Amino acid sequence: MTLGEWGEWGHGDVVFPLDSTVSATVPLLTLADPALNAALLFLPAVLHLQLGDALREYAAVEGIVISNAVLKSVNVEPVPALYADRTRFPFFALYRKSETFATHTVGFDKSVSEWEFAYVLPPLMPQPQERIVPILHAVAAVIRKALRDGYHPLYLSGAQVLSNAGIMSARLLSVRYERYERMASAAGTNAEQFFRAVVGTIEVVERDVAVTGAFPTFNGINVSIDVAGGDGTVFEDIATLSTVPSPTITTVTPSTGTKVGGTAITVVGTNFKAPMTLTIGGIEVPATVVSAIALTAVTPAHAAYTTFMAEIVATRTVDGQSGSLPAGFTFTTP
Repeated sequence: MTLGEWGEWGHGDVVFPLDSTVSATVPLLTLADPALNAALLFLPAVLHLQLGDALREYAAVEGIVISNAVLKSVNVEPVPALYADRTRFPFFALYRKSETFATHTVGFDKSVSEWEFAYVLPPLMPQPQERIVPILHAVAAVIRKALRDGYHPLYLSGAQVLSNAGIMSARLLSVRYERYERMASAAGTNAEQFFRAVVGTIEVVERDVAVTGAFPTFNGINVSIDVAGGDGTVFEDIATLSTVPSPTITTVTPSTGTKVGGTAITVVGTNFKAPMTLTIGGIEVPATVVSAIALTAVTPAHAAYTTFMAEIVATRTVDGQSGSLPAGFTFTTP
C-alpha cells in the first residue's frame, strides 16, 4: 500500500501526513497540535490585555518588578527540569493531560481532551504574597471567559482563534488555588521555596473530521414505485421518490434577445442532469446539458410587445424536478 492509497486525513486542524518540508520555519507544536498551540498563544495574550497593567502596578508598590501578566509560557508540565531560578515569573503552562475518542459514524470521529494549566507567581514574602495573590482568582475568571468566547476583540483583530484551530468547544472545568512545589532550584539551595499558583482543568472538544474514503459520496437516488392490480396488471411508475436536489438557475447569458427567436443562450445553475427540457416564457425548447452546472438552448420566437420578461424553467426529465429564474430572459422588438 502506498501513502496515496491510504489518503490524507485529519483530526481537529491537524492534517496527516505531517509536512516535513517546513521543519526549518514551523515549530512542531504548530504542525502537530495546532489547537494547543493556538490556546497557548491566545490565553497569555488575553491575560496581558486584561490583567497586565494592574498586576504591574500592585507589584511595584511592594517593590517587585513584574512587567506583564505572563513572562514565560510552555506547553509541558512544569517539572523539576524547569528550574525556578531559570524561569521568568509570572509563569504560564498549558498542556494535555488525557484524551478520549468517540466514533459518530463510519466516517466521523471527535475527541474530548482534558488540558491542565498552571499560572505561577514568583516566590513572595508573606506581606506581598497577601496583597498580590488575589490576582489568581482574576486569572481564572479571564481564562474562563476567553475559553467560552474563543476570541478577544484586541487579539488578531477579533479572529475566532480557537474554532479556527479546530476546537469545537472549550470550557474551564475546575481550578485549584495552591502552593506549587513542582519547581526546584537548579542548585538545590532553595528547596524550601514554594510558589502561589492557580491550577485548572480545561475540557476541549475538537472538530469532527471526515475520514477520507470511509464511504462513497451520496449524490441522491430516484426510486420508482410500481403497483400490481388484483388481476396481475402492473401500473408502472405511479410515483417517484427522489433524494436528488432540485435543479436551480442562477444566470442566463445573454439575458436579452429579439422576439424573432434564435438567440443561443447558456443557462448556469446546479443539479443539471440529462435529459432536460427548458421552458422560456411558457414555450418548451430542447436543451443540451453541458455539465451539472450548465446547459445550452436556443430561444423560440415570442409574441412580445414591445418587450416581454420571460421566466426560465429547467426540468429534469428523469424525475420531473425543476428550477426556475423569473424574468430570466427579455424578448425585445427588433
